[in-house]
Amino acid sequence: MRTFRLIETALLAILVCVNFIACSSDTPEPEKNEEGVVTNQKKLVEIIIPEEETIQKEYFYDDEGRLTKATHRDGSTYIYYWDTNTIIEDTRLWQETFSLKNNLIISSKEIWNSSSWEDSSVFNYDAKGLLQSIDYYYNTEFRESCKIVWEGDKIIQIGDTKLTYSGKTCKGYLPILIWYFDESCSLFEAHPELIGVRTNQLPDEDFYSYSSTSEYYDEIIGEVCKVQDIRESKTKFAYTFDDDGYVKSCTRTEIDTDITIYSFKDLNGDGVITDDERNVENLNNNVGSNTRIFKWE
Repeated sequence: MRTFRLIETALLAILVCVNFIACSSDTPEPEKNEEGVVTNQKKLVEIIIPEEETIQKEYFYDDEGRLTKATHRDGSTYIYYWDTNTIIEDTRLWQETFSLKNNLIISSKEIWNSSSWEDSSVFNYDAKGLLQSIDYYYNTEFRESCKIVWEGDKIIQIGDTKLTYSGKTCKGYLPILIWYFDESCSLFEAHPELIGVRTNQLPDEDFYSYSSTSEYYDEIIGEVCKVQDIRESKTKFAYTFDDDGYVKSCTRTEIDTDITIYSFKDLNGDGVITDDERNVENLNNNVGSNTRIFKWE
């Protein structure tokens, strides 16, 4: 009996090793060409909105795997020209130039054709080449900075939005992570490696909270009322995958809650703010969902 158990254990160990090797070979590290473009994984070619039965975006590449054109459902077309350490995005309305160093975009400058208005951004990285922040300038004036926080190979915060994980992964990456800091850049959606955010980690949820306070004088009560407005937004993610393990669809269920808290001072002086002196009103609690379908080739 002990002999059979030893044989069974040995066979199990072999199977574990074989499976481990198979999984490892199924998920190779991204290989990049001289321009920093990943060449050993599928390319994003479509994003579809099933609710509207339309293709939101289509992506086209050259023989070297570089994005050359993206078309949007509104009829706009983005053309991309690649040169040494620069990529130019050209549209009917504006032209944006991306400057690269060590295969990472370090800055961008956008000039509108109809005016002298100029927008620009600066991209900041850590020693590993992971994006840490983006500084935005509108017409040369600094406006805001979006910070990206990492935990290992997971992005756990983008700006004020926090993301949580449970270990889900995919082949390639999740394109809509780009939308947290840029809602329209097809170049980043196709080549997130150029801004150091290509990751195969899939978030389960995101959470955003915003609070502001103000006060006003209540004529009826004759007291100053402090008002706190709180907005909370939570999004849950659900995924399906194609036969190769790339994200085929991502359904986002959003729960938005708006709360207003009115508080007056302790009117009767007993040290307790009662229900008559404090009113919490839930103004809005909406739930909605949307799905995006991705096609890879």
